[in-house]
Amino acid sequence: MKKHYLLILSIFTVFAITSCSSDDDSGSNSNGTNASSDSYLEIEGDSYQLRSGVIEDYGEGSNETFNFDITLISASVTSINGEFIPEGNSYTGIYFELWSNNSSDLAEGTYSYSNSEDGFTYTYSEIHKDISTDTFTGEYIDITSGELEVNKNGNNYEFTFTGTTFDGDDISMYYSGSLVEY
Repeated sequence: MKKHYLLILSIFTVFAITSCSSDDDSGSNSNGTNASSDSYLEIEGDSYQLRSGVIEDYGEGSNETFNFDITLISASVTSINGEFIPEGNSYTGIYFELWSNNSSDLAEGTYSYSNSEDGFTYTYSEIHKDISTDTFTGEYIDITSGELEVNKNGNNYEFTFTGTTFDGDDISMYYSGSLVEY
């Protein structure tokens, strides 16, 4: 979880610094929308279209498994000097800290919540709801149960999730598209 907050902090620090700079686009690269139009996140009946995703490889953990974190959000992602930031004023999304048995990529299969770092588990997940890209305020809601199905075809991933938040709210999610490597 500490790595997750450090990533968010670094993304938003870069956003804050670059949003105060001139409109010179040198060194920036927009990745636009990389998800299919039917990608969504639904939280207790409220639906958000997922437009982009990021995958981070944190390398080997314990139990001969490998840590990959994914974040899927309702905004497009822009790369500025190698850092990825969400576009617009706010976003909603979902985050997973996943443990794979594959060292080079997130393995296909079903991942379930667990406190262990065993293969095909996730040790932490949360909803980011209506997060301001200026103040980083909004709702961060822990997910406490559910299963994430991971499939891959070439550079495109397909994620399907159903689960429950700490407060008992139902969540469903589908994402199909490429992921930006962080």
